[in-house]
Amino acid sequence: MLKIILPLALAITIFAACSTSNKFVYKDIPNTPMPGFDLQGSDTQAIALADSVMKAVGGRNQWDMTHYLRWTFLGKRSLTWDKWGEKVRIDFLDKDLRILLNMHDMTGSVRKQGVVFTEPDSLKKYLQMGKEVWINDSYWVFMPFKLKDSGVTLKYEGEKDNLVGAKCQVVRMTFKGVGVTPNNKYLIWINPSSHLITQWAYFPKATDEKPMFQLPWQDYRAMGHIMLSGNRGEGKSMAPMGVYTAVPDSVFTSFKEIDWTKMK
Repeated sequence: MLKIILPLALAITIFAACSTSNKFVYKDIPNTPMPGFDLQGSDTQAIALADSVMKAVGGRNQWDMTHYLRWTFLGKRSLTWDKWGEKVRIDFLDKDLRILLNMHDMTGSVRKQGVVFTEPDSLKKYLQMGKEVWINDSYWVFMPFKLKDSGVTLKYEGEKDNLVGAKCQVVRMTFKGVGVTPNNKYLIWINPSSHLITQWAYFPKATDEKPMFQLPWQDYRAMGHIMLSGNRGEGKSMAPMGVYTAVPDSVFTSFKEIDWTKMK
């Protein structure tokens, strides 16, 4: 599903990270699968667990109503996502590179080492790289909302202990013809009480017996009207993070620095 870029007793801290709109309407709506979700190949228990996870992190309506999101991938880059408009801004923190991308039509702008790209082939190359970076980095944060995405197959694996010895329900996730690396496999540990994901394991190939890594999902916090986990253990942080109701379009069209204190 994604191109991995490598670098529990779950304690939940809930606080408001950003201001939210009082026009937001809560609704308990069905977690309808995305077109192309492998309904026939998935089993009912795994689907039920996926629905319980979606409800635990805020629910389908709250996810659909979430507009702007911000997070930092392992200290390497900061991403700002206009989920409704399919736009993303990527500010690389370990190099002088900034990508502004409209993923709907793959247009945008790139600035590297102070130079704005104008040559079509170079621009196309870096915009495609930006999309692949977004696919990877967003999955590390928003996977709980994407368990019933297009091309996904879910299977129940039974009860297993996670890395800290807590008994969890485990779901296997595989993919059919989607994403940058569709042969991936994940195992996902779900707390039977909170229904939150506490751990994941990544396998480059679905046939692999041993994972490339196993990491916890820790430090869940309420942001906007959804719950996000900002810690993958061992210093692997997604912070700073935020959910916003209003972000100027210039964030996705201008290379100027962003003053996040003015966002809401």
